[in-house]
Amino acid sequence: MEITFISDTHHIVSNQEDRDDLTLLLPGGPILVHAGDMSGRGTESEIRRFLDWFSSLPYMHKILIAGNHDFFFEIAKPELVAALLADYPEVTYLNDSGVTIEGIKFWGSPVTPWFHNWAFNRYPQEIEAHWDLIPNDTDVLITHGPPQGILDKTIREGWSVGCKYLLKVVNRVNPKVHVFGHIHEGMGQTQIGGTIFINAAVVDERYHLWHNKPSVINVEPKFPTF
Repeated sequence: MEITFISDTHHIVSNQEDRDDLTLLLPGGPILVHAGDMSGRGTESEIRRFLDWFSSLPYMHKILIAGNHDFFFEIAKPELVAALLADYPEVTYLNDSGVTIEGIKFWGSPVTPWFHNWAFNRYPQEIEAHWDLIPNDTDVLITHGPPQGILDKTIREGWSVGCKYLLKVVNRVNPKVHVFGHIHEGMGQTQIGGTIFINAAVVDERYHLWHNKPSVINVEPKFPTF
């Protein structure tokens, strides 16, 4: 099944020209995945503006996780988050949880290593518990941040800032696709072993739209059912 991957739309949907340009880059199809950071400061109004756009896109299924900018999903009362999402039944929101669509198993998590106390930041002693939840039969892994050493270098310092604990779990799970964003300048795609890794950020380090076509991958289940 064909899946389109994007991440880190941030303020793009608030600017009509950028929003229109990004929309034109999205071909439509069975499934669209967004790997977090749909906002700038994570306010409810920003999130709703994004969801108005995201839910209108021509895909049968739309899957979403939060990112470190999306504070509303972490600090709002659960009933408020549920009420907001109920207005967008076309969207599947994952938070250390999974969904199966046409036999393809998706798992999504918003957490990233601690950095200046942004949303869903976790210290090393906390983060492994999140990664341990990822099932071994996951076909498409969606995290906001990258694993260590894969499409995770900062442009100024050249540091590799991905999560080493996540890398260990990805090697255990061996998903067909691992998509993330967070490090905008790491945007791109590579394959290591049986896993396609995608940094799907649509903006650069200055939050300008890349204007590149998003990654579109045909994914079949690791363990098909008959």
